[in-house]
Amino acid sequence: MGLEGLRQQLDGIDHKIVSLLAERVGIVHEVGTYKAQSGDPIQDPERESRILASKRALAVELGVDPQLVEDIYRRIFQNSYQIEESPK
Repeated sequence: MGLEGLRQQLDGIDHKIVSLLAERVGIVHEVGTYKAQSGDPIQDPERESRILASKRALAVELGVDPQLVEDIYRRIFQNSYQIEESPK
């Protein structure tokens, strides 16, 4: 497979990543609505720590830089908190 074919594969993966993020954002809106109605706090540090540990372990298992995965998840969490503070 040539360079163009490899780039097409990367483009396909990137499309899936963005699609999954969009799906996640939709669920985060629902979580924000639930939390607003129930009075639950936006942030859950214990859950966040469990997720980060789990995703770091998965990254190691799959041969991906765990710091990269943690950085990505921390940004995802920040975005999620912003969304939850003002759900649709």
